[in-house]
Amino acid sequence: MTTAGKPHIKEKGNTRSPEQKPFWTRYALWLLVPIMLALYYSQNSTVLAQAKHERQILPTNVKPLHYDLELTPNLDSFVYGGKVKVNLAIVNETSVIVFNANEINITKAAVVVGKDSYLAIDTQYDEAMDQVSLGFEKVLSPESIVVLELDFQGTLNDEMSGFYRSSYKDKNGDTKYLATTQFEATDARKAFPCWDEPSLKATFDVTLNVPKDLEALSNMNVISEVPSAGDAAIKTVKYATTPKMSTYLLAFIVGPLEYIEDFTTGEYNGHPIRTRVYTLPGYTNQGRHALNVATKALEYYAQVFGVAYPLPKLDLVAIPDFDAGAMENWGLVTFRTTALLYDEQNSAFVYKRQTAYVVAHELAHQWFGNLVTMEWWDHLWLNEGFATWVGWFAVDRIFPEWRVWVMFATQNMQEALGLDGLRSSHPVEVAVNNPSEIHQIFDSISYLKGASVIRMVDSWLTTPVFLAGIHRYLNQHRLGNAATSDLWSALSNESGKNVSEFMNTWIQRTGYPVLNVTLLDGGDKIQVTQSRYLLTGDLQEEEDSTVWWVPLRIQASNNVQDFTLTNKSQEFPVPKDRAFKLNQGQTSLYRVNYDAVLTQRLVNELRKPNSGVLREPVDRAGFISDLGVLSQSGEQSTVTFLEAADAFKNEKNFFVLSELSRQLGSVVSLWEEFPEIEPHLQDIRRNLFGPLAKTLGWKTASNEPELYNLLRVLVISEAGLAGDANVIAEAKKRYSQFVGGDHAAVPPDLRSTVYRIVLKNAADEQEEAKIWTEIFNVYKDDSFPVDQQVTALTSLGYYIKSNLVISKTLDLILDDKQVRTQDAWMFFKGLGANYNTRYKLIDFFESNYDKIFKRFSKSMGALGNAVGYMVSDVNNAEKIQQIESFFAAKDSRQYSRSLNNALEKAKVNAALVERQSAMYDSLKSYYYSFDDSVRAQFNRFYDPLHFFAPDSLTVGIPLSIGTIASTGTCEVVLAKHIYEQLVDFIHEKIPSVPEFKLETLTPIQYEIMERSEAFKSNDLSRLQQKAKKKTKQLARLHEANRKEKMARKLVNNSGYVFVSIDIEAYERDHSILLEIGWSIYDASSKKFLDQHYCNDQYRHLVNGQFVEDQKEKFNFGTSVWCSLKQALSELRKDLDWAIKRDGGFVLVGHGLDSDLTYLAKQGFLWPDKRGGAGTPNVEKSANIAILNTDIIYGASINNLDNPPSLGRTLTLFGIETWNLHNAGNDAHYTLLLLLKLVSNDFNT
Repeated sequence: MTTAGKPHIKEKGNTRSPEQKPFWTRYALWLLVPIMLALYYSQNSTVLAQAKHERQILPTNVKPLHYDLELTPNLDSFVYGGKVKVNLAIVNETSVIVFNANEINITKAAVVVGKDSYLAIDTQYDEAMDQVSLGFEKVLSPESIVVLELDFQGTLNDEMSGFYRSSYKDKNGDTKYLATTQFEATDARKAFPCWDEPSLKATFDVTLNVPKDLEALSNMNVISEVPSAGDAAIKTVKYATTPKMSTYLLAFIVGPLEYIEDFTTGEYNGHPIRTRVYTLPGYTNQGRHALNVATKALEYYAQVFGVAYPLPKLDLVAIPDFDAGAMENWGLVTFRTTALLYDEQNSAFVYKRQTAYVVAHELAHQWFGNLVTMEWWDHLWLNEGFATWVGWFAVDRIFPEWRVWVMFATQNMQEALGLDGLRSSHPVEVAVNNPSEIHQIFDSISYLKGASVIRMVDSWLTTPVFLAGIHRYLNQHRLGNAATSDLWSALSNESGKNVSEFMNTWIQRTGYPVLNVTLLDGGDKIQVTQSRYLLTGDLQEEEDSTVWWVPLRIQASNNVQDFTLTNKSQEFPVPKDRAFKLNQGQTSLYRVNYDAVLTQRLVNELRKPNSGVLREPVDRAGFISDLGVLSQSGEQSTVTFLEAADAFKNEKNFFVLSELSRQLGSVVSLWEEFPEIEPHLQDIRRNLFGPLAKTLGWKTASNEPELYNLLRVLVISEAGLAGDANVIAEAKKRYSQFVGGDHAAVPPDLRSTVYRIVLKNAADEQEEAKIWTEIFNVYKDDSFPVDQQVTALTSLGYYIKSNLVISKTLDLILDDKQVRTQDAWMFFKGLGANYNTRYKLIDFFESNYDKIFKRFSKSMGALGNAVGYMVSDVNNAEKIQQIESFFAAKDSRQYSRSLNNALEKAKVNAALVERQSAMYDSLKSYYYSFDDSVRAQFNRFYDPLHFFAPDSLTVGIPLSIGTIASTGTCEVVLAKHIYEQLVDFIHEKIPSVPEFKLETLTPIQYEIMERSEAFKSNDLSRLQQKAKKKTKQLARLHEANRKEKMARKLVNNSGYVFVSIDIEAYERDHSILLEIGWSIYDASSKKFLDQHYCNDQYRHLVNGQFVEDQKEKFNFGTSVWCSLKQALSELRKDLDWAIKRDGGFVLVGHGLDSDLTYLAKQGFLWPDKRGGAGTPNVEKSANIAILNTDIIYGASINNLDNPPSLGRTLTLFGIETWNLHNAGNDAHYTLLLLLKLVSNDFNT
């Protein structure tokens, strides 16, 4: 399309207007692209990337077979020289070789063909794609034996990626450096030129030239170590050839390392495997726990997988500066120090468990990820989800007393559910194209939801069958690559069940279901209805199309009934008049919302924790977790949750109380800024945990189980932070002894708790500053284990209040002299959770964005973590708008998922505050006019958290939903005479209550009064939600009528361009867009132009399960196959033309919101009125108006509920259609519908 003049507009009903050029002329260039590409690849030109595919992948004309890599790092100048010889397979005849390199300088390039060598005649760098293209005079043919020889130079960077330097202090306190690597996902190219894609596997020979007094490690065992011929201070170390492997798994380390070693038994591996833990000098003893886990796990995996560990050795290395937790390099696993080292005397137990798990996780990768590797990063979850599950599987075998599967269900799975309950989540298996996208899916979905899905499959198939399928999968794809379908195939073949049919929905769709369970008349059946769970509580009909296969596992008193929900709604038998619970053992990934009767039955079961339906801790924890989370989304009430919490007064299980603590913590955090509510919540918290804290005390017995000690830490923390005077006094006393040198006064497990209690209860700014400095000094004191240093650092942001201390803490975020970059992002967690500091942190972040971005942006996840923690606890709508405005002007691609997740959580918080606050507003002012004694009496009558509780005197008060005539607003009201009776009643019960000012609550004249009553604690909340819904409905109808009038005026009295847009997404993953179409109607000439573009990247994907695939059936022109990026570019050109001609455009759609969401996720920029680059916010674009035909139709019938589909609406108006669900056709028909609705002279 040309942009100099206006586009050609077709006459209505024709495919071409008289003046329009033939369609093929406009797109002739695109029709020639395949021919041009074929010619381009066959010439001696430079080919930098495949144009057809949006993945940033290399051309397929050559493939690597073997690398011979030699590196010479200099730890003083931080530069290194390198040589690499790559044996290549020539797939297609070519004279161009393209490979990956990033921040690498190629100093010499040649190809050796047989005995002849040819220098490159052309070298080009594409920094955006991390690619280098070499052109040669020699044409390389498939039968050629070709070796690419490269000399290059690189820098040992300080970004914790590629080949980088890590600092440490020597025994004299001087800063020294070691060299190490971190290549996953796409940073091998930062160390040496390579084909840096997981499917391009090769073997490697590695040679390192290093100072002779340093240790040099790589994936394989050393086969020779000799003095360098040119420098006596250097030694040359050569390693055995690796198995065929991906580049991201290669590793090398140079530094002053010491080690301890042990050997596996060899029972299942065929021979003992030498296993070592390497550390900086003086720390090897802290590696014994990890070494013990490693030797046991290596044999256990060989046993359960039925495949021996294929390498001759395994090294585990602690690195001082390390971005991730650990990295599974084959045979040379690297770790953040806190993830590998554990001091038996001075470290907290949580680090012992963490170390065991991280070691087991990384060793699982030696099979699942290294031996068999994902085909592309879309299948990352195959690596990480499986390694997470099997990591805990091994830990459970080695440490059965830790009850790790209960921990997994109450912690890890809950974290996954928390993230996946957001609209901004993503499927487990998600399409990724470039490095910034790859890094962002290393998150709780890939790891924890992936592991939860694996756990669900294991439970469904049984563990023996599941592991037999894993054995089949590993043997079938050994040393190769695989996709999710390969795993499902192996499991299906082994089990005889269709695993893919059961599981694809769980990994290919975003979200998970909530099951609404209703007891039917008769009491022996339940209706179970599934819908997608959203934390926002505002699920739209179009978002609820997924039907999951859900294992129910109904636990009754003495048995478990296995049913599977396969439809949206089904009935199932249950024991009559008895309690029961779905999802026994919490093995499946969903939440359950019971009706009031069933909920009360289960609450009663909580009071008998050693018997009954909830006798297992995991089921008690699962029930209270669902109740707490559903109260956040409005599907249960906070009051119901708090009533259930009260039933845990006799609970003594760590995992159950830990989940209760987490859910109560969410409620407390939400209301910390509200002094009229927060004390009540702290009372509940203190009453639940204080008595048990007193019983357990502070002293730890030497033979005490670890879980018992964790319980002590939990209840002391909860009671102390809730204001328990005895706990606070003891914490202050022990803290004083600790800083005085008696470190045993505060055991390692309790230090984080004590730090936070004393900070929260500092008497004044001076005392707070003193405590803060003392805790920070622990971080800087290398005599403490690293985990204790990090514990001190992470405590600094919580509960601080004074401006002086807040300012000092914020300054440390950018202080790279005192705080390592890998640790600095942790400040955001405490500061973001602290309502005294949250908004100051946001202001600091915005004022110092460029500096913060520079420090954290090279890290795989630090910036996303920082943004997430900073934003997710915000509960103020105005502040959320400020944050959105700030980030709208930033390039947030590197952390967009974390940002979107956090913003959505913040909006949930704000909505929940608004929803719950209405409950308290009417009596808030009176409550604070009482003295303490009167307030106590008043609370017995009316506790804001227990309005209409069963024992409340307010039960049964008649209520109404009234509609205010003047505004159309609906609210819950008392009739005037009922209100007067209530006032009299309060005065009778509490004579000292001040006089109520009746006029402040005089009812306004209501147009409509809908009678209701409240007999249960959640009835008032339900009524308020109903009133709010009615208000929204009235407001929407008013706005719809306004839009309908505007549409009539624009269509009949203006000459604007109307642009209708429609997008068709892949029905199994709505993040994949298959088609985009738009139709342009010029009101001045009454002509149409229609466009239809199909996404060439996903040509192989076809809809059909829910809607018919019609992408090949465009009625109004010729479809164009191209990249989505190009299609959006064409859309932008058409919009720009409309603005150039008329100063704006009228945007039209039917159910337009989903299409706008799709465009926003693609980063589409709408043209703005200033003529700049554009805006992602369509509301701020140069639109004249945004018109939804479904809303305009609703206005015409005075009803916006459940608007009919486009096809149904067109039928209602007699508009004949063909091939709906083609994006181009739908866009055209939407414009026809608009004209039919509002045009004065339109006939179809």
